[in-house]
Amino acid sequence: MMTRNALQLGWLATALIVTESLAAQEIRQVPTRFEDFQSILEAAGYTAYTFDLSAFEGQTWWISLVCRTYDHGELKGEVMLGAFPSRRTREDFGSEEQWQKIVHEGKAEDPEHGVYRTSRKLTISTLPSRTDSIGRIHVSVQDAMRLNRNLDLHPIHFAEDPKPVYFYHALPFKTSVLKETKEDFIPLYLYGSGWLDERNNIIRFCGEKEIDPELSSEILKYLPHYYILGLKYEKK
Repeated sequence: MMTRNALQLGWLATALIVTESLAAQEIRQVPTRFEDFQSILEAAGYTAYTFDLSAFEGQTWWISLVCRTYDHGELKGEVMLGAFPSRRTREDFGSEEQWQKIVHEGKAEDPEHGVYRTSRKLTISTLPSRTDSIGRIHVSVQDAMRLNRNLDLHPIHFAEDPKPVYFYHALPFKTSVLKETKEDFIPLYLYGSGWLDERNNIIRFCGEKEIDPELSSEILKYLPHYYILGLKYEKK
């Protein structure tokens, strides 16, 4: 059996070895990258997800950005936030002279095929709000549209405190396959409320990192209120 003195000598030897090995090391400042700010931005209320719209290339589509409201998993309403064409073409300009001027100035993306601009990506962001009960959404579509919208948030109440608490979080949807049906809806972005864990008296928002387009994700069973932003589309 090892004595206490022997143990103390062993610890001391180990400490001396560690000290000597660290003596030549340095902790240096390194350049700060954009991803280093991500947790800071999220803590301040900023999140952003970008979606690839290149599936709409090759044809002109009229695309509507739609917001659906759900209460305990039940669809309560739908509103259109905005609409935009998947691309702008020669036919969108008033005269041939105007189009030729654009081509001459080098502003047309694909003059040979009469394409002025194509919208290839869409970004949906949450912004910090000065009012607890209001959520702020910003949408940016490349070369097409920008908009801000306010969303009403639903409160959570702790049993011992009547003051309402608002806790919303954003998640993207998994990839959806386009279908050539006018009624099809492509969900992109969920903005939902956490739920009260009454047993532990805490608010939770945990589960999948991406939501299934068929709304089969387990987390949706627990969210008391959420919004889904997505796209509807038809050939122009």
